[in-house]
Amino acid sequence: MKVPIKNIPTYDANKEQWLTTSFNSQAEFATYLMKECFKEPGEYAFDESTKGWNKLAKTFEIDKVYTHLPEGSNDYWKFWDEEELKCRLGVLWKHDGKTWYLTRDYYFLLNYCPIINKEKGNEESFCSIRDVQYHMMIYEKIAELFHLHSVILKKRQMMFSNCHSAKVLNFIWFENKKTVKILASDEAYLDDVNGSWKMINAYKNHLNQHTGWVRIFSPESYPSIQQKEKIKVNGKWVTEGNESTLVAKTLKRDVTTAVGGAAYFIWHEEGGIAPKADSTLQYLAPALESGNEKSGSFCIGGSVGDLDACGPLREFMKEPKKYEMLEVPTRWFDETGQIKMCGLFIPTQYGMPQAVDEYGNTLVEKALELMKNQEEQWKQLPPEQYILRKSQNPKTIKEAFAWRKQAYFNVQRIERRQEELKIQLQNGIIKQEQGLLYEDKEGNIKLKKLSDFDPSNRPEEIGYPVKETLQDKRGCVTIWEAPEYDTPNLYYAGVDPIGLQDNFTSPSVFSMHIYKRGYTEIDQTTGDKKTIRGKIVATYRGRYKSVEDTNEMGLLLLRLYKAKAACERNKDNFINYCRRKGFSNLIAMKKDLPFDKDIDMAGTKNDEYGIYKGADGALERTLKKTAYDYLEIDIDTIHKKVKDSDELGDVVKTIRGYQLVNDYWMLEEYKLYNDEDNFDSFISSSLAIAYGTAAELTYEKKVFTVSESKKPKEPPKPRIINRLPVYGRTQIKRNPNQKNNNNRSLLNY
Repeated sequence: MKVPIKNIPTYDANKEQWLTTSFNSQAEFATYLMKECFKEPGEYAFDESTKGWNKLAKTFEIDKVYTHLPEGSNDYWKFWDEEELKCRLGVLWKHDGKTWYLTRDYYFLLNYCPIINKEKGNEESFCSIRDVQYHMMIYEKIAELFHLHSVILKKRQMMFSNCHSAKVLNFIWFENKKTVKILASDEAYLDDVNGSWKMINAYKNHLNQHTGWVRIFSPESYPSIQQKEKIKVNGKWVTEGNESTLVAKTLKRDVTTAVGGAAYFIWHEEGGIAPKADSTLQYLAPALESGNEKSGSFCIGGSVGDLDACGPLREFMKEPKKYEMLEVPTRWFDETGQIKMCGLFIPTQYGMPQAVDEYGNTLVEKALELMKNQEEQWKQLPPEQYILRKSQNPKTIKEAFAWRKQAYFNVQRIERRQEELKIQLQNGIIKQEQGLLYEDKEGNIKLKKLSDFDPSNRPEEIGYPVKETLQDKRGCVTIWEAPEYDTPNLYYAGVDPIGLQDNFTSPSVFSMHIYKRGYTEIDQTTGDKKTIRGKIVATYRGRYKSVEDTNEMGLLLLRLYKAKAACERNKDNFINYCRRKGFSNLIAMKKDLPFDKDIDMAGTKNDEYGIYKGADGALERTLKKTAYDYLEIDIDTIHKKVKDSDELGDVVKTIRGYQLVNDYWMLEEYKLYNDEDNFDSFISSSLAIAYGTAAELTYEKKVFTVSESKKPKEPPKPRIINRLPVYGRTQIKRNPNQKNNNNRSLLNY
């Protein structure tokens, strides 16, 4: 796409002087903008001088005119010629060692495109300066200079349509013989009733009424306008105008509708609900190319939360280079804060009206704090409404796409448990030990705690998603409850192994969870029985550079708990490792696993260990249901206390399976679970839960306790005769569990 690079208006705010700046090539200009002008909202440092960017809009709001120069005078036309240069070339603005670049369309929007401004009481006025819009428009300009396309994933209500309506109008207002197209999957996003064309009409009318750039169009209304008019010259009618054309096309029925003829700029509106946008781009490519160079530019952008039709936008965002789109760094790819290259992301914390300073700079930390408070309120909504609300307010790209479908697991309850875990771990209410296992010379398996490692060689807990730049992915073993060996068949494991073909940089890690099966607790005093639910008591998540070392850490954890493991057989290297080491007894055979036999149809006589995960998704569906039932089942209820009564009052809180989970990252995977991404902890934990809960039906365990609140009163001290206790005249020597006729337990001395 050819972009003007010479004589760009440049304002030195310190000297209050206008100059010009020229570049030798588009690549030089683009590189300059990337180095000097492109940052992130919150980092642009707009100041008192940048208030001059929309000086003319402020003048118009007060005086209802842009200039008081006599209309038709030379100075009047000089004023409008100079303004046209700014609207065609943009403006470089310098002050106190800082440089900003107002793109042609952003300068045009700020000063010549009035909007219905929510920040000013829904009155018609001009938009305020905001770093979030500046950020988006300069990103697109850099893409155009590099002969690339642009892609934007954005929060809602950030003036995306206003900005691009101004941009397409700017092109046909000031460029000659250019064709500009607006595309959308539905006409409602384009038309002149509620769509983008309504904004274009408003801008067009304002320009013709209040500026020196009068433009007549023929045709003159939606869905196509061309800048030309018929005038009479020497008695003959001729056509005059720049002949630039703006066309709106809907792609609902046919993605090839917009194909045909060269295009200078194509804007795809509402890219979040464009299920065939990738195909559309391929059809449009010839219209935007001249030889091996771009003669035009394609821009697609969309909000999050738009049903299931965001697949192409997601692919554009994650792999922009594949589609010849400009990639830029962001720290908001996921919750790790790791810098990642992708399309342009505008998260909710950018440009929040309550978290910008007087110059339009985003106050990111303040915005995040406000969002945290908002999310607490949203948790009161029904689950499906909560999910929808979250989908409109993503903090990260990962979160944005994870929330696009209705979550399978209850997100509110998961997040509530995660918040509890943070507090309980910090206050020592939950005890956990972390480190790596090893076998000493005597054959004892021990844990080397993280605190015992040299800081230069200390592993760390693997979160979710796995940091791609993490060099040490050994991870760690986490133990919440030490093993006990007095009861056989007590522990069951789930394993999601790594494949031999996976390299160390793969986001997949080895994951194992140990499940302690439940039991029945019997109160010896009252005879009351209570079911104690099974729970996850330990986990290992990580991967060594050597697959053998990774498998050994998993085997050590199995041996420590004497657990039997349900393991995925598709990647059978862990199964084979355990068998080779002589521990085949710790791997569950296919016939022993509690799954519908129709799930595993790929077994052979020589392949009877583990469970096979087929392409039909049957295993995942079974695991999801098992895990869901485990988390959602009611364990206990807490009631209000009724004054002066032993009766139970209203239920205050229901205790569910979520409260048994101490693994924060396991919960994170359940929260973000979908059918496309990789979820190692979900697989291993749900396998462990499924295997362990099934074993509870086979093996019964009872634990006897004595109720502290209802212990029997101590009997009177007996007189000792021949070392036997005597009550009255009768010598007594009985079993400690035997009761007398008065229902009092007798002690055996």
